[in-house]
Amino acid sequence: MSSLSTPAVLTPPAGWGVGQQVSSSTFVDLDDDQLLTELRTIETVSAWLAARGVAVVEELSRRREDSVLERLDPDASGRERTLARIGARESVIDEIALATGVGQRAATTRVQLARHDAERHAPIREALAAGAMSWSRAVQVLVRADAVDSHVVPRIVAEVLAPWNTHPDSGDDGGLDVPQTVFSWRLGRAVAAATTSAARHEHAVENRDAWATITPDADGCLSATGDAARIAGAFNRVEGIARRLRRQGDARTLAQLRSDVTLDLLQHRQLPLATGDEPGEAFAAYDTFGGRLPAARVDVTISAASLLGLDDQPGTIVVGGREEHLAAHALRRVAHAEGSVWRRLVTDPTTGYMADLSTTRYAITGELRERVIARDRHSRVPGSMRPAQWCDTDHDVDFHRGGSSSESNVSAKNRRGHNHKTQGRWTSAREPGVHGAITWTTPAGRTYRTTPHDYRDNATRWRMIRTLARTSGVGDPPDTGQGSAPGRATSRSRWREPGPPPF
Repeated sequence: MSSLSTPAVLTPPAGWGVGQQVSSSTFVDLDDDQLLTELRTIETVSAWLAARGVAVVEELSRRREDSVLERLDPDASGRERTLARIGARESVIDEIALATGVGQRAATTRVQLARHDAERHAPIREALAAGAMSWSRAVQVLVRADAVDSHVVPRIVAEVLAPWNTHPDSGDDGGLDVPQTVFSWRLGRAVAAATTSAARHEHAVENRDAWATITPDADGCLSATGDAARIAGAFNRVEGIARRLRRQGDARTLAQLRSDVTLDLLQHRQLPLATGDEPGEAFAAYDTFGGRLPAARVDVTISAASLLGLDDQPGTIVVGGREEHLAAHALRRVAHAEGSVWRRLVTDPTTGYMADLSTTRYAITGELRERVIARDRHSRVPGSMRPAQWCDTDHDVDFHRGGSSSESNVSAKNRRGHNHKTQGRWTSAREPGVHGAITWTTPAGRTYRTTPHDYRDNATRWRMIRTLARTSGVGDPPDTGQGSAPGRATSRSRWREPGPPPF
């Protein structure tokens, strides 16, 4: 396309009515075939917009990487240059997430498609630009074809987009017309044909992981991937123990026993024994689940009223480096379990902040670290909701530059955001005081302001982030009289109620 048809800054045509609600009456004069054609056109335009977005990300990433490399010492090693590129890309990913509201994973995918392995990704981008492949399908190809050689990807893309209806009068051109089920089947077949089972196994094992999912109903799922033999061996041990317990008269079902045995083995490395029992009697003595929770580190946050049963407002539980909301009755069960330790946090009812502890040492440990974690609750890096106890406790003004090890100069930062600050990719400035806000400035000149956690109630549980474009000329928002955390500014100088920060 010419530069005239693709402006440098995309502005939707006025006739499209972007920003206005579209009434179904707009299409009252169209027949069913025309309505389906409209939907098909929307999908095509969406794919082209996704391709345009990848090109934008490519230019932004290239500039950042070039800027970082220019600042390096000419004699920098290859490793130093590689780390500089990685840091620049991580900075771009985080900025994209903040500027657009997409998740970090989605932003990472865009940067990967824009900057990694041009030969591999060129056919995917071409299909997007042609409106032949949707963004979701492009991501599927990107992920599933990760284990194949780059020169094979064009053949895979051609195969999954080929016409699927063999009837000569169908008019089927393939691409978006290929049903999703056919697309997925073709993709699986093409990847299998392009790789050996040994290569796929090696790739899968290399990407092994474990994760936990918690539901608001107080249950969850612990999952792990890995070598098939190890998975089978671990499960067979659990199954054997569960069946032996059933034979010995345990009242729990096999399904319940499999769950209890798995969790207790992970927490204790062996099944708990009653005092005085011999190892050979381990199974007969295994009764730890009967209404009692095993001792383990579980961090929960709940209001005093919910803890005492005066109301049922939910609290949170920390799992896998993130916070999950959980019903009050489930958290009360944890809090009142034998051996649980409570830590009271006194907060200001007006501000919702914790009610200056300092040390002369560099290291942030003990009571000071605990107070910083409790005050911030989450990372103070914009866009991050990582629980503070899984973050670095970092000096806002560096210790070697005279910054004190105190609540007024220390805040919780997730490792990636901490690196942005340390490496000079982003700058930060903290306001004075224990509860001082931190203003972050990204290379694009955008500023983001974060504050300590607001403990007042569930309505203000989210720590809001105010976003200002440096060139927008946006002033402070109007006073709503509600005393809530700062809202979020848009480039159109229009204030709106903010939602939770993106994960």
